[in-house]
Amino acid sequence: MEDKSWIEYCIRMLETSRKFCSRHGWGIVFLLGVASVAPSVFSGFILDDLIYMEILEGRIEGFPPSRDLFEFFSGDAATMMDHAEKGDVPWWVWDELKIVFFRPLSELLWRVDFALFGRHAVFYHLHSLLWWALLLAAVGALLRRVLPPTAALLAFALFALDESHSLPAAWISNRNALVALAPAMLGILAHLRWREEGWRPGSWLAPTFMVISLLGGETGLAGFAYLFAYELFRRGNLRQRAAALLPATLVFAGYVVLYRTLGYGSLGSGLYIDPVAESAAYLSSAMIRIPTLLGGALTGLISDLSIVMPDLAPIQATVGVLAVGLIIGMLKLSWPRLDEKTRGAVLWLGVGSLLATLPVVATFPSDRLLLGPAIGLCAVLSIVIHQCWQRWRVRAGQEPGSEISDSTSQQSLAVKRPARVAWILACAFLVLIHLVWAPFYSLVMQTGIIFQAKASEAIAGSFEASPERDLVLLNAPDHVVAIYLPVIRDHLRLPMPKSWRVLSLAPYNVEISRTSANKLKYQVIDGEMMESIFEVLYRNPDHALRQGDVLHREMLSVEILEVGGHGPTQIAFTFDRSLDDSTIDLMAWRDRELVKIAPPPIGTTIEIERTFGPAGF
Repeated sequence: MEDKSWIEYCIRMLETSRKFCSRHGWGIVFLLGVASVAPSVFSGFILDDLIYMEILEGRIEGFPPSRDLFEFFSGDAATMMDHAEKGDVPWWVWDELKIVFFRPLSELLWRVDFALFGRHAVFYHLHSLLWWALLLAAVGALLRRVLPPTAALLAFALFALDESHSLPAAWISNRNALVALAPAMLGILAHLRWREEGWRPGSWLAPTFMVISLLGGETGLAGFAYLFAYELFRRGNLRQRAAALLPATLVFAGYVVLYRTLGYGSLGSGLYIDPVAESAAYLSSAMIRIPTLLGGALTGLISDLSIVMPDLAPIQATVGVLAVGLIIGMLKLSWPRLDEKTRGAVLWLGVGSLLATLPVVATFPSDRLLLGPAIGLCAVLSIVIHQCWQRWRVRAGQEPGSEISDSTSQQSLAVKRPARVAWILACAFLVLIHLVWAPFYSLVMQTGIIFQAKASEAIAGSFEASPERDLVLLNAPDHVVAIYLPVIRDHLRLPMPKSWRVLSLAPYNVEISRTSANKLKYQVIDGEMMESIFEVLYRNPDHALRQGDVLHREMLSVEILEVGGHGPTQIAFTFDRSLDDSTIDLMAWRDRELVKIAPPPIGTTIEIERTFGPAGF
């Protein structure tokens, strides 16, 4: 009796909370969602933010302020080789590398921020916070429209508090995801009102919002995924559904034609894979990347872990497949108790979320890519959690009308005890991960971003450099040190070296032998180059370096002496002058700091141990 009284007490408390939330819950969740990313306002400029600032300030040679901010690599061989010669990009870059994104609205907003606020990052972040608030409002309105009230509020809470959204809100350069997705959600709302209520402005507002979303960036394609899924599962005449999709289809087709005609997309990178130009590589990588992302979204297993541990990728994908299977099984148990409207919403939102992963898996798995797919996934999760709660209430005899006479409902409750216990435990796990751990981890992430920015600035200012001396970095632990450190240094207005040249980003210990006055032999220990994502960013496996290849750069030539399954294991670097020359500074990443080292005597070898960089890996 005491156990039953305790259960009844818990249920009464939860019922009181539910009634409070039914009145004020939407506003509370909205405010919590905004507050969950509010600390990002103090994160300053990080990574690509600094590159954009340098371009807009006219401080990067060959990058005029009028240049498209999202044109990272143009694909022009002469231009790329010029940058490689100067050391602006790593020596192993493929000469026709192209990474160019179509994001004119996001770029315009960047330029407006720069014109209004200059170097005051807090205002850029407040601007991003407004886009996050708009997206929250649009997603909340959509979920409230298509799901039962309690399940809709739960889905909204799952979305608002998801830790995967903190980076798009905290990283100014990732604001394009918010700028693209918010109008897309408004477009879906307009489409639903047109189709379900006969609201005629929706017929033209929906495609208009879709156009705006695509001007924001590729994330807007998620909107088309949900629209297609909605009409796919909507009851009614097939011709009418196809006609309803026609405006959005024309917008999508026009976007694809414009994107390809103007030369946007990627080519030659192992990090960004073009679904059209590199379709075979895209399909192959998607088999791993899609379940990895879904596993991260459902279980809280961080998708980005494969950056640190590439060998973990198959395990993450397996977890993703199992997680999807578990959710489908839980949904199957819930299905008999759902009304037709809810079933339809679960189908189109669930399938829409799966389709929304297709554009984002063109790059490496990262939780920040889940912004679009999370909308449908949160809806599905809310249904299985809510149904589990409802079933528990019925079992405890607390639900009004719990004396069920309907045979279907009776059958839906006739679940064997082991399955029922497993279902409850699974739901408890989902609640713990998505409503307890997720908001906590979001704050941890944002705090980490702030500390990483401060640590990177400290490292950038920790060494001396001169415009008369070339800086040669023997090893780099991560992309922050290899790629962004000179940008950070220039942003801080510190003296810059004549050139910044990184010999390796391989995440392994290395042995470096000096074989002559101007020559170094580089040996990767227990590994290879071209295994980490920021190495393959510049060259994909289709253009792999081979034994005997020689690459000539302005102050050095590189000969590939030996290769493994992925990339070089032994390399010879021949410089145009003695390493003892006063115009060369040798630097190394040792014991988590950047240190200047003396050139080793001819015939000797030094070993540099792999340690983590400011990015944490």
